Amino acid sequence: MDFAVLQDVTWRAGFRIDWPALIRLSGRHPEPVVDWIAAAGQYAAADTGHRLLTATAATLRDLIAGTGPGQLYQYADQLAQLCDLLTDAERARDEAMDGLSTACLDLAALDRTVLIPDPDGPAGAPPQGRQQRNFVLVDQPWHLIQGECRRYTSVGC
Repeated sequence: MDFAVLQDVTWRAGFRIDWPALIRLSGRHPEPVVDWIAAAGQYAAADTGHRLLTATAATLRDLIAGTGPGQLYQYADQLAQLCDLLTDAERARDEAMDGLSTACLDLAALDRTVLIPDPDGPAGAPPQGRQQRNFVLVDQPWHLIQGECRRYTSVGC
């Protein structure tokens, strides 16, 4: 998972990230930051699984559409299994979003500037950031963010 994915899933939870504030917080309270990253990873994985199953369902639908009426029975088990898997994947994605939302609120409780509630949330436009080697730099030049890492962690970025 890269910074762009982390920013995207956090935005889906209704927050925008202030990267310099997050780096400072990670130096003072690393465990809640790691918990938030883990929750974001769980959501990203659950969302990816759901998307893959949705694509599989579309492929099966197209296959069934091209099949004669006398041969439809051969897809009944596959269709039933896929429906069950999609239901489970949707439930897992919703549970992962609940965990991510809780982790976001926990971080925001530690420092209100780290995760800013987004009034548009997932219904609005995704956060704008400049992309550079899969890092979202937001409004800070990269060398400033690296400096923040060095200042608040023993290993830097």
